[in-house]
Amino acid sequence: MNHQTQTLSERTNGYVGFCECCQRFNVSFNNSLFIFSKVELRSFSEILRDKIGIIPFYTSHGKEIIVQTPMSNFYLVFTVAEINELIDMINEALLLSDANAILANSNYLGNN
Repeated sequence: MNHQTQTLSERTNGYVGFCECCQRFNVSFNNSLFIFSKVELRSFSEILRDKIGIIPFYTSHGKEIIVQTPMSNFYLVFTVAEINELIDMINEALLLSDANAILANSNYLGNN
């Protein structure tokens, strides 16, 4: 396998890339790396956007939001700005991915 991740979106705290070989999205944000299928990435974005399982949680280091994960005793903590940055980055990557899929399945750029 030749893993070459194409960066679809990038911000100060991370990036979203797509590995053609694995058909997976890599979401690197701060010190975390998440690997999702497209369906999983959309679901994760919806969880963040709709605040499913998200609880206000004020910490001494400025994090204001805690996100429950499927793993017992494992949570993600964010500031409001970080959540918004992550959502924007994921949405941008999904839009580019959808556009790339449309172009790949069309006659554009000589694809016949």
